[in-house]
Amino acid sequence: MIAAPVFYESSEVPSLLRIDLSSRSLSKTTADNPVPSPSQQTLSLCHNISLQGKTVTIPHFSFHTGTRSYRDQKEQLGDDGVLIVEGIHGLNEAVSSSVPRREKMKIYISALTPLSFDDYNRIPTTDMRLLRRMVRDSLFRSHDAITTIQNWHKVRAGEEKYIFPFSEEADILFNTTLIYELAVFKKYAYPLLERIQPDTAEYTVASKLKSMLSIVEPIDDEPIPNNSIIREFIGHSVFGDLL
Repeated sequence: MIAAPVFYESSEVPSLLRIDLSSRSLSKTTADNPVPSPSQQTLSLCHNISLQGKTVTIPHFSFHTGTRSYRDQKEQLGDDGVLIVEGIHGLNEAVSSSVPRREKMKIYISALTPLSFDDYNRIPTTDMRLLRRMVRDSLFRSHDAITTIQNWHKVRAGEEKYIFPFSEEADILFNTTLIYELAVFKKYAYPLLERIQPDTAEYTVASKLKSMLSIVEPIDDEPIPNNSIIREFIGHSVFGDLL
């Protein structure tokens, strides 16, 4: 399995991946940026491991330090092996164009919240996703809640331009929402939101999220299995460094 973040150059790159996804073409390496873009590295790696059968070295990206490193992790795909390329830009054909389309299955994984406050007011999917990101950023990416909220509009803008236009290219749609996750996130997210002061621009969003969390009682997350999607956000996932 190859996770797209391993090709990031810094903590500011993930929103763009240095790919012009809006025009469905790869960005070009320029004179002032001689390092190959992550998309080019993805193309090369996919080609070498899946089409050439070569042994490749898999890089690792640290969200804590914002740097990429190598841990001497070498992988080779067997004759009957399956290569999984994970990442929010994976639906873009340009990222894996060296592999014929007929040999790929594209899966769009998203969180589509089915819960409502009452008969007339639903819980917005975007708010649940923001809570997911906030908890994960705090635990694993050295970001506080106010930083997550400040960056949220950039995330949403990037989705509209670089992700959603490719969603219809997916062969399978998988909804990862869990009916109990709001209650799980409460003990993690509420203290983070409490630290945001009334005199900040982010306080309005924080108040909205706190109101949403106030309708549920927190639940113990210990019984949650280690292969659950929610473990990506609260930790102790069986997938470990792949997340």
